[in-house]
Amino acid sequence: MSDQLGKRKTERFDLELPTSLSIAEPNGAKNLVELLTRDVCAHGAFLNTDDPLPPGTKVDLRLVVPLDHIPELSGRQSHIQASGTVIRSQGEGMAIRFDLGYQLLPVMPRFFIHVTGRNKLLTELLARYVGEEMGMRASYGSVEQMATDTLREQDTTYLALIDYFDVRAGLPLSELEEAIDVKGAQCIIALFNADHDPSLMDSALRHGIRGVFFEGDSLDHVARGLTAISRGELWYTRDVLTRGLQKEIDHTQGNGPEPLTRKEKEILAAVAAGSTNKEIADKMFISVHTVKTHLYNVYRKINAANRLQATLWATKNLQL
Repeated sequence: MSDQLGKRKTERFDLELPTSLSIAEPNGAKNLVELLTRDVCAHGAFLNTDDPLPPGTKVDLRLVVPLDHIPELSGRQSHIQASGTVIRSQGEGMAIRFDLGYQLLPVMPRFFIHVTGRNKLLTELLARYVGEEMGMRASYGSVEQMATDTLREQDTTYLALIDYFDVRAGLPLSELEEAIDVKGAQCIIALFNADHDPSLMDSALRHGIRGVFFEGDSLDHVARGLTAISRGELWYTRDVLTRGLQKEIDHTQGNGPEPLTRKEKEILAAVAAGSTNKEIADKMFISVHTVKTHLYNVYRKINAANRLQATLWATKNLQL
């Protein structure tokens, strides 16, 4: 069948990756087991086990991707977080198909939220809620203040939570990454106060926005979304993620990998380490647009549809 690991067109990699697998129990508890993959691809993985689960079982997985073989990334690792379904069981293991919405996660020990927008009362109230009710560090003010007033902590992720009214008023999505500049730190973006517009959702996802909150969302809903984003997840509806993934798959072309240039190898190594386009641009002293151009060429050459498949390819093949 086309949905089985052995029948798909996506390249598989014979990697033994440590994997934490959780199975949902009837009472709501999670049963956690530690396994190793036999092979893995962007659509799923085969796990070695003497006690495979029956087909149809729903599972959550976290795969550890060691990067020791890449000299510049020695000692570091990325994490692949996904949910999936067992589609085949046999004596030596089981095949699991990933659901849509998997994430490639760098290690992010700490999180800081900066709420920005023209409505000072709204941004201040939201920042106070995040700090007092959610227990997260938060501030509010202009985008420029985020770059000048916050502490530059190397192991902290900074989330710019931007009022969509500002985007509608003239700050295009394509320029948000350039407008936010916290040197030496991981910086990501989410929008709030947005319209229910499918084209906005698609554009936000395409430009690397981690999540979108709407005008009518409750504080509880926003809290759940911010918590998910702090764990490295995306906060979009399933239909938005499905469209985004399908567009990436549709753009995948080529009959085999062409040689990567030195610059392309460096950028691919940074992607494998979980770096964002902004981080790569800052490190290499190039623009975010140039990074995206290099990544487009990398994806085309190695026949990868997304960052996850590119990371798996790098883990197996990249030599700097």
